[in-house]
Amino acid sequence: MSTPTLTERNGDIINLPVCLRSHAETACTACDDERGIKDQHVPDTNGDPEPCTGSMDAAREREAPAPIPPPAPAHKFAVKLSQKKKYSLLFIFSMALFIDQWCLAAFFIFTNPIVQDLRVEHSQQSWIITSYAVTFAASLLFWGRMSDLYSARAVFSYGFLALGVLSIIISFLPEQYSFFIFRALSGLAGGTLVPSAFRLIVMVFEPHELKKAFTLYGVAGPLAATSGVIVAGPLAATSGVIVAGLMELIKKHNQLAGWRWEQGGSTDVIKDKWKRLDLVGSFTMLATIILLVLSFTLGATSGFPSAGFLAPFFISLVLIGLFFYWESCLPVTHALLPPQVWKYRDFALWIAFGLFPQGWWSIQMLPVVQVFREVRGESYLMAAVRMLPMPIGATVATIIATNFPRTASKPRWAVAVNITIGIAMLVLFAESRTQVGRDYWKYLLPGWLVASAAMMFLYNANNVGVMTSVPPEMAGVAGALLQVAVQTGNAIALGVQAGLLTVHPGGYHDWRNIQASSYFQMGWGAIWMIGFLVLYRPKKKALEQGDEKAEGKRQTAAV
Repeated sequence: MSTPTLTERNGDIINLPVCLRSHAETACTACDDERGIKDQHVPDTNGDPEPCTGSMDAAREREAPAPIPPPAPAHKFAVKLSQKKKYSLLFIFSMALFIDQWCLAAFFIFTNPIVQDLRVEHSQQSWIITSYAVTFAASLLFWGRMSDLYSARAVFSYGFLALGVLSIIISFLPEQYSFFIFRALSGLAGGTLVPSAFRLIVMVFEPHELKKAFTLYGVAGPLAATSGVIVAGPLAATSGVIVAGLMELIKKHNQLAGWRWEQGGSTDVIKDKWKRLDLVGSFTMLATIILLVLSFTLGATSGFPSAGFLAPFFISLVLIGLFFYWESCLPVTHALLPPQVWKYRDFALWIAFGLFPQGWWSIQMLPVVQVFREVRGESYLMAAVRMLPMPIGATVATIIATNFPRTASKPRWAVAVNITIGIAMLVLFAESRTQVGRDYWKYLLPGWLVASAAMMFLYNANNVGVMTSVPPEMAGVAGALLQVAVQTGNAIALGVQAGLLTVHPGGYHDWRNIQASSYFQMGWGAIWMIGFLVLYRPKKKALEQGDEKAEGKRQTAAV
């Protein structure tokens, strides 16, 4: 069966079949299936014959003794485009993620109006945000596989359209349970954007341009997460549910712009595409993440020794075990997450580390906005303005990280320094007794400005670490899996905080409840820092030189 690749003819992108091999010595099974021959050649972008390739260089072979035959080599996806068109496409991909995260972050402001409109109980408030984040995270691998087997362009475009339509429907729902259901469905639609964008970025950019492209794309999420409250502040004077739908109209405009630029797609007929989607694995992953987040939410509310925590937690552990067993039983080409992917150096560590960074922002934004509004009596606009140091610090860090990529070149230093700064900020945050007046200028503003920049450096190092630990052709799976970790960590942090806000009577009105969630995040960050410093295995010089040679070969192949 054939796997699609793209090339260019007279300015248009066309599809060509590509035969894959996991080793140079391995026969081309795709050609065996369809044509009964073992060696098949495909014309490259210049029309010259090019043999099937898929073997990995010596350095990669030492890292992963059993490499995965990917859907297609990265260089096979290379598309000849002008720099203007490349970065216009990257702008569209980034804006899709940016606006999506804007609307997610805006619910930090909209939470209170929605609680009042839909009469949501205090202990369930975090589900206004996590009902989206959980399904978003759980569906990323499925949509990544869909992007590999079908057209990434179609997955991106139609997913964007579905997200806008569902969000507009949410705007008019008068009851909380239908709101949660449609928020979860919109999370499934939002999950289409990340893996399809990663796939399209790999197709559009040359190998030597990928690091910069992934950096620019990767920082769009945290930037949007920190600035979403600023956008939502002036709009929150009206019903939060109605305004959320108005913001989604921007998505439809951006989606149409994407259609104008993006071309091509997969037209190959593969008989067992539906089997390769791995629906069993997808639904098992979805159930696992939902139960895991639910367990931490109920555990923080009723106590971790309680049945509310233990039952869903242990069921989620059983399901994740079944998920990995199921994946190990499937052929590599059919598994949603092939077990061999974990054999790449430090890949598993970087993915696990993704559970930490975004939760740092969330556990401060949600309660502080409510404190400024409900406890201190300030307007939503003023509450949003007080949060400005976060996006400012993140923006400065983004500019520095983009122009000086070496900020992510020494992972141990990046993790140790930036998490230490983040923990120090949480100490200042917890000690801010009144949160306004002198306390704001003394504790919150400087801490948010510096620590938000540190968290952005950390997020960028995590993103670069994941993408550089695997071959470029694995970018789709790696990017999707990283976002699963990021969104799951965010949902867990919010779930735990929702429970800790009920430790003392009064909720947001008792600052000790918010301090408790800060102390939890301090310990959470310290655990990840120590674990990373102990478990991280830096590449040896010889291996790095081998990677550089391999990268040169991939650049030559792309050209």
